[in-house]
Amino acid sequence: MAEKLCKIEEVALIVGVSVATINIWYRWKKTHQDHELASLLPDFVQNGARQTRLWKQSDCWKLIQFKKLRSEERRVGKECRS
Repeated sequence: MAEKLCKIEEVALIVGVSVATINIWYRWKKTHQDHELASLLPDFVQNGARQTRLWKQSDCWKLIQFKKLRSEERRVGKECRS
């Protein structure tokens, strides 16, 4: 049986962020492909330009992990500037 695919709105609810945040993460990934955190963002399925993006339900855990590590990295950066 095929794994369930989730739309961005469903993924956002599972991960606990907004759709805009997920969009920002993937824009960031495009410009920072060599960053170690970029590899944590799973690929999504899209059947053409401007078509609905779909993620495997199991990939939501990778996004949750990315969210956690990204917030830790930002927190450390703020502490270094203080």
